[in-house]
Amino acid sequence: MVPAGVHYFYFVRDQGTIFLSPNYEVIRFKSTNIFLNRIVVGKRLMDIETVHVAKNDDDIEPVFMKDRSVFKDYREDTHGFLERCFEQDFEFSKIPRTMKKGSNAEKELKEIKELLFENYVRIHNIFDFYSGSSAYPTLSMNDFTSFANTTKILDGEVINLAALDLILVAACVSHH
Repeated sequence: MVPAGVHYFYFVRDQGTIFLSPNYEVIRFKSTNIFLNRIVVGKRLMDIETVHVAKNDDDIEPVFMKDRSVFKDYREDTHGFLERCFEQDFEFSKIPRTMKKGSNAEKELKEIKELLFENYVRIHNIFDFYSGSSAYPTLSMNDFTSFANTTKILDGEVINLAALDLILVAACVSHH
């Protein structure tokens, strides 16, 4: 399905050869030497029917039925599964490297891990949101800055944009 409006397209064969369809209008694209097929898609005149309608007296309400959807084989995350994922993510992180060595280092690291795990699902959802609008599976500097502004990490006093740059660069340096 495509939204209503004018759409331009072409086809690509398995060897990378581009070709046009004779079944659709062929036009020169915006005064260039590029030719494309054009299709005009009208607005949908009828609503799409729901899969299932539950009847409660006179109320009719569409109901999502997971077992009849494309998500029927999806497994919900269990606590144990999330713990294993968190441990793997933490192992890949550079948090221990950023901490000062001292007598309380192990205790502080344990407290950090507990705090992060409490918010692990939220953190993962935030990453999915920003990576979905970026160059997945990474976050660009612009995404990180947007996140820092939205969450008010950038306060201009303790952490300004220059400090945030240094933090990101220090966290991204690889010591292999």
